[in-house]
Amino acid sequence: MFERSLATTTGGRRPLSFLISFGSQTLVIAAAVALSIASAPALPMAEWTRVMLTPPAPPPAPPPPPSVQTTPVRTTAVFDDFRQPTEIPETVAVIVEDLDAVPPMDLGNYVGVEGGVKGGDRNSTFTGPLPTRVAPPPPPEPKVQPKPEPPSGPIRISSTIQAAKLIRRIEPNYPRLAVQARIEGTVRLHAVISPEGSIEKLKVLSGHPLLVSAAVQAVKQWRYRPTMLGQVAVPVETQVDVIFKLR
Repeated sequence: MFERSLATTTGGRRPLSFLISFGSQTLVIAAAVALSIASAPALPMAEWTRVMLTPPAPPPAPPPPPSVQTTPVRTTAVFDDFRQPTEIPETVAVIVEDLDAVPPMDLGNYVGVEGGVKGGDRNSTFTGPLPTRVAPPPPPEPKVQPKPEPPSGPIRISSTIQAAKLIRRIEPNYPRLAVQARIEGTVRLHAVISPEGSIEKLKVLSGHPLLVSAAVQAVKQWRYRPTMLGQVAVPVETQVDVIFKLR
């Protein structure tokens, strides 16, 4: 029961304290506004009327453009006979020039042109011979390139390049003794090839003795395309390898 009476008493006092606080704050704010208005300087009625009711003054007019002094144009008659007509004439005068009345030109010590007629009339047309036209000089003869002289001996060519020119190849016969002895290897030969592409000379450089004879007999029948130096076929020396291998 004591708690209920305390809650009822406290709840009844809250609205009253709120109204008192609100009223006191309102009075304080109103007093501050009134004080600020009273302390501000007063504006005279005439100045107030001029500021609020009088429209603003218009902007000043732009300055006038600077004056330009003009000089009158004076016309001068150059030819009195040639003037613009003020009206269209009914007839047009035709002027015919008299060529005989024109005096001849004074050429003084004028000699003339080359090929003209001596003592001719200076006022007449040209009747002399026409100047001869000089023909242009003939073009220089083309220089003939000398043919390259063939070399004194066969030229050296690698075996790879010369092998590409081979057109007929005869395979050697494997010797029977070499087959029975199971001999394999490479026979290396030094060959001199003629300008026509046939074998002229063969020299054994290395190889098994049982294989050399068969390799030489086969290579002597080989044929090559001719080797050209410019427009001339030349002899060639190269290296030839013949490989023997049992199957």
